[in-house]
Amino acid sequence: MNNPLTHIKLPRLSLSLEKTLIANITDKNLSYNKNTSCDDEKNAIQNKDLETLNKLDYVKQLYGIDYIPQHKMNNVEFKLIRRIESELGIKLPRTAKVYVQTIDSEFSFIHTDGLRKNSFFYLLSDNGDCETRFYTSENLPVYSRIWNPNEVKQFYSHKILPHNWYMFSHDTIHSVNNVDGLRITLIVDMSEEYPV
Repeated sequence: MNNPLTHIKLPRLSLSLEKTLIANITDKNLSYNKNTSCDDEKNAIQNKDLETLNKLDYVKQLYGIDYIPQHKMNNVEFKLIRRIESELGIKLPRTAKVYVQTIDSEFSFIHTDGLRKNSFFYLLSDNGDCETRFYTSENLPVYSRIWNPNEVKQFYSHKILPHNWYMFSHDTIHSVNNVDGLRITLIVDMSEEYPV
């Protein structure tokens, strides 16, 4: 099995750029990731879709929680993308999508990320013992892109260090665990440039 998380030797972003990226995170410009189980739950409630609501309740029971962990994100402005490129000394492909993502729950479901296959990944916050775990499974997801935690086998884990760059395989089954506080990441989605 290939390593789903690879450290990349790119320079740390300047403190002023990191602060600017973090300062742009406000409730006004953050939105929940689209096409997620949270969207499914909202639509199921509106449409009185009991089958979907029962499936989501089952997933919550598997994880011992009464909510759906959710990420928020906002797109990074073009001028900040140019500043990132300048500091790194690289030119990103036109197809790259650049955004800041936040996680404010203690963990995520064990999942894959759908359309996002791989990215350059940079942790802006220091979240103590936060750990990213990767899994294999012989089973299909129990719901959409979410796996039963009893039907996966962990094969790798890593504490992602703040202010370091990684290549992250979002297509590998994974979870984020032990999140302490608000986890803030810069993601350069390279899925269109490198689809596999």
